[in-house]
Amino acid sequence: MGTTRRWCLLLGLVLALSLSSACEDSAGVAILDQSDGSEELDTTEEQTELSDLEELEDVDGTEQTEPDTDLIEDVELEEDNDFPDFDVPDEEEQLQPCSRDADCEEGQLCRFIIENGELSLGCAWPLGPRAPGEACSADDQCAHGACIGNICARPCLSDNDCAVGYVCESRPFASTTVDICVPEPVVCAANADCAEAQLCVVDRSGSELLLLCGEAVGPGTLGTSCSSDAECEANLCVAGQCTAPCERHADCADDGSWQCEELELEHGGGSSLLEVCQPTPATVCLSDGMCLLPERCVASKQNSSVSWTCQAPVGPAEAGESCAFDAACVSNLCANGRCMAPCAASADCPSDYTCNKLSVDVPAGRTEVSVCIPPVYCQDNAVCLTSEVCYAQRKPDDISLTCHTPNVGGDLGVGCNTDGQCRMNLCIPGRFGDYCSRACDQNADCGAGFHCGSEELETLSGSTVTLSHCQRDNAVPCQSRSDCGTGTVC
Repeated sequence: MGTTRRWCLLLGLVLALSLSSACEDSAGVAILDQSDGSEELDTTEEQTELSDLEELEDVDGTEQTEPDTDLIEDVELEEDNDFPDFDVPDEEEQLQPCSRDADCEEGQLCRFIIENGELSLGCAWPLGPRAPGEACSADDQCAHGACIGNICARPCLSDNDCAVGYVCESRPFASTTVDICVPEPVVCAANADCAEAQLCVVDRSGSELLLLCGEAVGPGTLGTSCSSDAECEANLCVAGQCTAPCERHADCADDGSWQCEELELEHGGGSSLLEVCQPTPATVCLSDGMCLLPERCVASKQNSSVSWTCQAPVGPAEAGESCAFDAACVSNLCANGRCMAPCAASADCPSDYTCNKLSVDVPAGRTEVSVCIPPVYCQDNAVCLTSEVCYAQRKPDDISLTCHTPNVGGDLGVGCNTDGQCRMNLCIPGRFGDYCSRACDQNADCGAGFHCGSEELETLSGSTVTLSHCQRDNAVPCQSRSDCGTGTVC
């Protein structure tokens, strides 16, 4: 700013000299006041003054002499008074201490701050784009500045500081322990009960066995050698091998190499029975597919359990056929008036059958076995289990309706291109595009805007069959919006 002031002084003097030169007479002498005959200034003196000015600061900047320091100091002091410099401290010095987001002003978060190896919490603007609960690989990806267990974390004091479905718990972070919001523990019986990135983890350190969905504890997978629970993913080491809790054989392996078996496990409070994955003995089968023809997988009832081995068929009746006693069946197992066949997964069963657990009689009472369950035919969801739906399946010349596990797809009215995109496996053509439907028996089986009606639908071969399913209500003719009901337009 001092240089600018000096330029202004210079330009002012130059302008004054220019005006003065315009008043010179023909002899080159400046006339200050012609009326009173004031004295003349010699042009030589004028040139000397101009020379002194140029020494103060040359216009071209090529030659300069030391300026008057007193003048410069006065100018700079004046400038500092006019335009003061503001001392802005670093962001970390301004952070307001906090323990949770509620301690901060609107728009800011209670962020994890690591400075010189020390961890603190302070109110600041979000660091990264990812919200609490989202997957991460680095702290700076997360809004709160902490990636713990590959999940973006949020600090808390109690469960009330966390979103629905989360609780406030301590977790290790940055060489210390912090309280963060973590997913609420989910009780499980097998990995299928847990989210995609989680496992069913066993805790037998307390007075009771606990099975909760969580992250893998150790690196050991099913069958890995171990000497302690902590070496295994599911925190369970049995007979020197890592294992996992289960409900059915398919929870252990698809090829029948492992079976789900009930064992008595010791824990801090004694012992408890738990179904866990165990290697399938060479003499044991889980389905007919593990046996060489003409042998079949045949049941043998013990006092409190049922075992299966490959041997000659016992009776003539196949799975699903009527029976009155065990020996009437190929598998030597009759339940609920039907012959049963063992299975590890639904793929081991006849078409429309599902592999599931069934309670059967044994000498000491009852036990559960994994068998092919005959289909339960339906017209709507009312006759199905709460975990099932009335599932449509197109066949070459028919569309069957049986109780079945739903697809991961759209519910009634959602747009679709194929049956597999719909929860009930039924995609039908509509006036404004194909949509997901469901089988029905009456209008009450359908939601608002739909009714139960019969319609010709195509089978796999292109032929048609009549099926009762939920259909969109017909459009109401209108002339203007006033003709339409609430929530609709013309």
